[in-house]
Amino acid sequence: MKISEVEIEKEIMVQTTTDAYQVIRNDWSLNRYIEQFGDVEVVHEPNAGSKVCKAYSVPAFKTERDKYIAAKAEHCRRWGSN
Repeated sequence: MKISEVEIEKEIMVQTTTDAYQVIRNDWSLNRYIEQFGDVEVVHEPNAGSKVCKAYSVPAFKTERDKYIAAKAEHCRRWGSN
């Protein structure tokens, strides 16, 4: 389903192109997400999120997220992390 079709009860978390999730609480934050990433296809991830907040992945972002995560892991390997 498209992100614009998801029912936002309280709030939802949706993947971005990094390792972060964006929290969407209302129409304003939904519209900001769509402006930045488009009306992307999302998949509910039942093992992510919390009892209060559902999480959605964006399959179209997988390649870009994987590259970001690999680069971040290399940076942490080389320079350490806090």
